[in-house]
Amino acid sequence: TTATTVFDCIWEHKSLSSNEWHSFSENESKELSQSLIVSPNEEMKREIYLSVRSDTYTVSLIQFLRSGKNRDPTKNLAWVRCRGSSIANFDCYALWQIMIVEHKNLKPNDLPSLEPVEVPRSYDSRFQLQLNCWYNCTPQISAKLDHAINYRRKKIQLDVDLITSDILEFDLQAFTFNNEKKTVVGFIRWLPKLISRKQQDSSRIRIIDNFQNLANADPIPYTTTRLKQLSQPSDTQSIVSEDDMSGDVDSDNPVAQTLLNADEGDEDSFIARREVNSRFLFKIHIYDVLLFEKHFIGT
Repeated sequence: TTATTVFDCIWEHKSLSSNEWHSFSENESKELSQSLIVSPNEEMKREIYLSVRSDTYTVSLIQFLRSGKNRDPTKNLAWVRCRGSSIANFDCYALWQIMIVEHKNLKPNDLPSLEPVEVPRSYDSRFQLQLNCWYNCTPQISAKLDHAINYRRKKIQLDVDLITSDILEFDLQAFTFNNEKKTVVGFIRWLPKLISRKQQDSSRIRIIDNFQNLANADPIPYTTTRLKQLSQPSDTQSIVSEDDMSGDVDSDNPVAQTLLNADEGDEDSFIARREVNSRFLFKIHIYDVLLFEKHFIGT
């Protein structure tokens, strides 16, 4: 990236034992932002080092986790997030996550997990909500958050049955959510969605789990630019995860666009896929967004 690049986002960190987010310095934020922009012939930096006073911190660009180097690393662990659109700033698709920090029916959790919790695809009586750990959003919720932030909406209300029967309001500036009575409160963040540079099959995009062993994966950010390079036309590309590498995909079928963990027979899944496809068609760059709003929405 060039020195004149302007990023419209705020980088923050939060210790595992606190609910307070703190901003990185201007120079640190710039370094973090520049590290997420990877040229076609470059390798992605998996972590960068930031010097703060007498200590040096390591920030994982894969998991958005900060740890200490000079002192006990486990005492300096902190979550990292970037408040802003991943598409507008980095041309990168996002994996959205939710963290519940207050809930009327949940007890405090003193041992938060460092790995995200996957939401079961169907009802599981053993599944229990926890405070202070990240949950990977379902494809439907992710698509709606993407659509809202990329069209510069400040807030969006969503029905998230997994968390509560109440409607939740998501603040896309503060990256928080809560119900009307504020008895359910939490944070949101996104991770850069990754693909493997080594993939050979251009008809399928292999989405990588950010928390798996990436020793042989050669991960790179999954960007709209790379999507165009891998598929013709772009909105017919199949997206598959590590857990779904079987079966053939008709790259000429525009309905072949799929979402991770989506139920193909679910109406909400169809709506989510339609919203994601609309992002592909309108190429969600900031100028495209403004143009769309001006001529089609009238704002």
